[in-house]
Amino acid sequence: HIMKKTFFMVGILAALSMTAFGAESESPLTIPITGSSLTPVTISSNTASIDFGKVIVGKTKKSGDIVLNLAGTENERVTLTKDIKDAAGVTMAKDLPLEPITLTLGKKDVTIELEYTPTTAGQTLNGSLVLTAEYTDAAKDQI
Repeated sequence: HIMKKTFFMVGILAALSMTAFGAESESPLTIPITGSSLTPVTISSNTASIDFGKVIVGKTKKSGDIVLNLAGTENERVTLTKDIKDAAGVTMAKDLPLEPITLTLGKKDVTIELEYTPTTAGQTLNGSLVLTAEYTDAAKDQI
């Protein structure tokens, strides 16, 4: 008795699915697919490392200009972000631009500068400056 009910239900479901997803359709649905590809954005620098040397507590020493070289797809906008890790007393003397940067001819140079103001004697700096460049308008997550 249970078998008959099961076959009957499977038969009903098969009939419904054929109606809902039939091979023939009066009006096909067309969904346009658009998009474009971008050259990966890269960032490099004229400075391999930043060494402030010895700085007296309460005094400030600057790193000098650091030129960041951005490269990618022409006329695309790039957002720069920074993270100063494990470097107490280090701040930006010349910070990254707040607005997105347009890659004119696929390139752009940005100048930044760091400064170090130690607050405690005996500190040793052993940190890093992590810079990230990403396209402003590119999708970050795939759907």
